[in-house]
Amino acid sequence: MKNYLILFSLTFSLNSFSQSGMYIVTERFDGLAGAPTFDSVLVTNPQGITSVQVIPHINQNSIGHNSSLNLIFNNLVQLGYRMVETGPMQLGFNWPSYVYNHVWYFYKP
Repeated sequence: MKNYLILFSLTFSLNSFSQSGMYIVTERFDGLAGAPTFDSVLVTNPQGITSVQVIPHINQNSIGHNSSLNLIFNNLVQLGYRMVETGPMQLGFNWPSYVYNHVWYFYKP
């Protein structure tokens, strides 16, 4: 029951943000079990249009990775958005590697 309450409150809060428009930033990358092959950032705008940007993989170039991700975040902040929520890192399995997803939500007050 506790999980349903958390899911309901998260859904309710995200619905209230989406009425005013929000950006959803999702990073998707692989690694651990095999050599890293991709690190992509999907940016979905308030109209539901998603763009994909390839950034350096964190295991191969952590400075380039963090700089690229920071530029994406800063562009949204310059548009007047602020980060309001970050989702948990999710692990998926894609043989022979693991696939990770990490989500951030930006809302314009």
